Amino acid sequence: MTEYCLLIIMKLILCSMFVSSVLMAQVVPATPTQFGTRAVGGSAGTAAVNAVPPKQETIVRTTTYLLLSQMRQWTSTEGKPLLAKLIAFEDITIETVKGQAPATTQSLPKLNGKPTVVKDGKVRLMANQRPYEVALDKLSQPDREFVEKVKTALEGKD
Repeated sequence: MTEYCLLIIMKLILCSMFVSSVLMAQVVPATPTQFGTRAVGGSAGTAAVNAVPPKQETIVRTTTYLLLSQMRQWTSTEGKPLLAKLIAFEDITIETVKGQAPATTQSLPKLNGKPTVVKDGKVRLMANQRPYEVALDKLSQPDREFVEKVKTALEGKD
């Protein structure tokens, strides 16, 4: 019986050595640089597809500002100067497809009513080709008087 037990123990030792050697084995490809990765969901085939995505038209947005005065020097209540133009709060924005001729002045939409000079206690100035809203109480007294003159001149026109 002891011989039988020794035989079983020897078989168990041999099996465990075989299993542990299999578990520790590494598989290294003969040419590891020839294998590449592919994206998840990528195709395994090499068939070429001649599909061309449709080109989207580029839309160009052009904004026209309504000038109410020429370029002049504005002064803040703190004495800081600003070179700008007085513009109305209304804009005319036109969208065209890139490459097409822009709209002419005859095809521009008409302004409904009179342009707004003062809105919520602010005026709109264009400096460096950008519109800015400035509170009237931040402008000097002569500038506020100028805005009032422009406003009354526009109200008087029909």
